[in-house]
Amino acid sequence: MLTAANPVILHGGLTGESKWALDQRLRAGGAELLPRTTLLPVREPAEDRLRQARAFMAREGLTFPVVLKPDVGLRGLGVLVARDDDALARRVRETALDLLLQEYVGGREYGVYYVRRPEWPNGQVPSICAKVPLTLTGDGVTTLERLILDDHRAVSMAPVFLRRFRARLQDVPAPGERVTLVEIHAHSLGALFLDRPDLRAPALTRAIDHVSQATGLYIGRYDVRARSELALKSGEFKIIEFNGVTGEPGDMYDPRRSLWSGWRRMAAHWRDAYEIGAANRERGASISGLRDVASQLRRDREHGARLRREMGDAESL
Repeated sequence: MLTAANPVILHGGLTGESKWALDQRLRAGGAELLPRTTLLPVREPAEDRLRQARAFMAREGLTFPVVLKPDVGLRGLGVLVARDDDALARRVRETALDLLLQEYVGGREYGVYYVRRPEWPNGQVPSICAKVPLTLTGDGVTTLERLILDDHRAVSMAPVFLRRFRARLQDVPAPGERVTLVEIHAHSLGALFLDRPDLRAPALTRAIDHVSQATGLYIGRYDVRARSELALKSGEFKIIEFNGVTGEPGDMYDPRRSLWSGWRRMAAHWRDAYEIGAANRERGASISGLRDVASQLRRDREHGARLRREMGDAESL
């Protein structure tokens, strides 16, 4: 039943969905809420894709940085913030996957969790989390290497960061200097997710509900960026991603929560997804076969391995 929770997405967003296909659907419900994006299909020669990327940037008036992400994502793997044309060209030439080129959206990032049952006239935003990137603060004495190893979050990914910053490990950041280790705000890559119930507001809920209803989405997490908390609450933001049934409420990862509280939030999410899927099934939505889902999950494992090989030490996180 889970795969019918969002009938317009492959497997309900459980696995294997195309970001480009979803981007096109979301634009039908709220193009003004989406960053400018284009697809660079791998079936075309690399130099053609690179020309398309540059032409798109020129046509849309985009300047660096821009974001490159795989069309089929996997918890932030393979996402690159390209800060110059060399980085753009290198990623396009080296990939064997469909890529999206997306306008870089500045500001603060939030995870907006959305739920709508088919019988409800309007959806709800039960929770919002603020996403805080993994950064270190210098003291004028300690090397970057030591800062990485002494940080309780960074040390868990120390092999990655020590490779990535190997040319700077003996640098000593000045007092108060902040070193951002990862630009992509994924929890699996070190970002801190903080519960922010105070950010829920009618204008934000209306904007999210409008695009969801127009698109046919029922449950998941919108990852959005806004220039300020006030702008977010006023419904002024850009949707940089939507995660379907695997888009759990980000506030469950708040370290101030107990483990039991986090598990309760996760259980409630999966219960809601199942019940929404069952209700959609009664209304004629199809469900994915177990064999199809299992096959896609196997492809996901291979996909993840390929992404890791492609990105190496790049800023993929």
